[in-house]
Amino acid sequence: MYIAKPYLNRDKDMKSFDTAKEAVAYLLKVTECEDYGNRMTAEDWVMIEKLIVPKGVYFKENKEFFMEVA
Repeated sequence: MYIAKPYLNRDKDMKSFDTAKEAVAYLLKVTECEDYGNRMTAEDWVMIEKLIVPKGVYFKENKEFFMEVA
């Protein structure tokens, strides 16, 4: 489950998604950063803590990777 949190200081408009792609599309729409020519990737959203990913999931060069979690 991927959690998109458009606003850092509150849970307003926070939603859960099955895929990172859906969550990123939602964040781009809500924050309107795409309207200003800024195309953020899933990796970018994770770094600024607006995309919360399941344990063991990480991104590198906008590709999703999975680690085994004990």
